[in-house]
Amino acid sequence: MAYPVVKGVYWLGESEFPIYKIESNLFTHIFWSFANLDPKTHEVSVDVTADTFTNFTTTVRQKNPDVKTLISIGGPKADVSAFVAMASNGDARKKFIDSSIKLARDYEFDGLDLDWEYPASEMEMTNFGLLVQEWRVAVAVDAGNPTKEHALLLTATVSSASSIKILNDKDDQPRSYPSKIINHDLDWINLKDYDFYSSKLEGDKTRAPAALYDHVANSDLSGSSGIQDWIQAGVKPQKLVLGIAFYGYGWKLKDPNTHGILAPADGPAPWTGLNGSMEYYHIKAFIKKNNATTVFDTSFVTDYCYKGKTWFAYDGIQSVKHKVAYLKAQDLRGYFAWHAGADDLNGELSAAASQAWGTGA
Repeated sequence: MAYPVVKGVYWLGESEFPIYKIESNLFTHIFWSFANLDPKTHEVSVDVTADTFTNFTTTVRQKNPDVKTLISIGGPKADVSAFVAMASNGDARKKFIDSSIKLARDYEFDGLDLDWEYPASEMEMTNFGLLVQEWRVAVAVDAGNPTKEHALLLTATVSSASSIKILNDKDDQPRSYPSKIINHDLDWINLKDYDFYSSKLEGDKTRAPAALYDHVANSDLSGSSGIQDWIQAGVKPQKLVLGIAFYGYGWKLKDPNTHGILAPADGPAPWTGLNGSMEYYHIKAFIKKNNATTVFDTSFVTDYCYKGKTWFAYDGIQSVKHKVAYLKAQDLRGYFAWHAGADDLNGELSAAASQAWGTGA
């Protein structure tokens, strides 16, 4: 069976990046994020008065009539308890499912993406599976309507590995996703192969937060390790989509003369976000303004740069090309990027990924 390639990107509403500026010709799928889950009604909701939602599909198809659009529900800032409550009750799951399908159909979206971060117990993982199974049935019934030309796509954004270890958990056991259900009932899953480290939480030494490989610090925290874990758990490679971050993390070096990965550091670099993160276009501006030194590290597959005591790790053009070459070699479905507004003004990371898929790295 041939699986259509996924060259995806998220558009984040709060980024205020104009939708018409998305180079949709570089992508096959674009995720609108994020829709909310009402904790009382258990229904999916968005501000349907906003042009950024109502005209989203129409706008991105001006540059690429074939691009598919999906509504992503949840996200890292969503109320996790609302997902837990909804998934635990059959009637609530039905309200969620029915409202999501109606929303997609009413506004001409091609699919739905569940971004529940993250189910934190065995029961929550079980309910996650029930939700996915019932969603797939409902999507199939919806597609059976003679007025529908195709079934909605159904995806989920999940952790980089097939199980999650919960901080401060009493039994210290990882919680495993229902891999068999995922493999059977979802079109694919988006793996968050980034945010392995932040300079706020791991500020004592520089790291590679989106490393494809990590043979030095912790071999379990890398994109390749997570991908192999999902495959071993029973999910087909063709249902795995590699995540690429269009942002990085900055550290403050203790010694400007010691500037490799794992160099001693003293927390986040100045001018970064609360967790030390910074968008790619800001990192590029830092490099240009300060004539910073740039390095591509092939052992981790990450770019980094430094000037004085300021040090950033990020995915640059070389990292993106190597990651795409890796996923092609592993016969993965494709990649997705987070997020469109964080790329540079010329969309160079988006272009690098798309070109690498077509021509090799």
